[in-house]
Amino acid sequence: MFVIGLDPPIRQGQTRYPFLVFQIDKDEEVEVSLNLTDEQLEKDFSGKLQKDYDAPLYEVLGSVFKALSGRKITVPSTSYKSHHGASAIKCSLKANESFLYPLERSFLFIPKPPTFIPHSDIASVTVSRVEGAMASRTKTIEMKFNLKGGGDVAFGGIAR
Repeated sequence: MFVIGLDPPIRQGQTRYPFLVFQIDKDEEVEVSLNLTDEQLEKDFSGKLQKDYDAPLYEVLGSVFKALSGRKITVPSTSYKSHHGASAIKCSLKANESFLYPLERSFLFIPKPPTFIPHSDIASVTVSRVEGAMASRTKTIEMKFNLKGGGDVAFGGIAR
């Protein structure tokens, strides 16, 4: 997935969309030639863009967006890998099951609903087993982020 944070968010009616989430096939390869002269590439982008790309689509998108926006591209942290080798934790937020990515300085829950939690906004984290009659048999835990600004975000259904 390729996620773009928007500031200010896109609005449609009263609904705000602070993120665009692109789902890209990891194996999709593309050949792209940019419609720019060598002088434009050097003058405007000082070597940050190439004239031709022959690479996976996600790498091409990352390179182009980084050069156009001048912002750092954040990838999943190498310090977290599940026992399956994944960079994310499968869990649910309310009724939506998705993936929680631990990043360098934040957490990102995608694709639906995209939820971004910077480490600086977290007051505390509570990890607990789900309460109830089946608690002794359950193989999942809940992780609740208590935010400094008030409120909390609870991720459930996390495999122990």
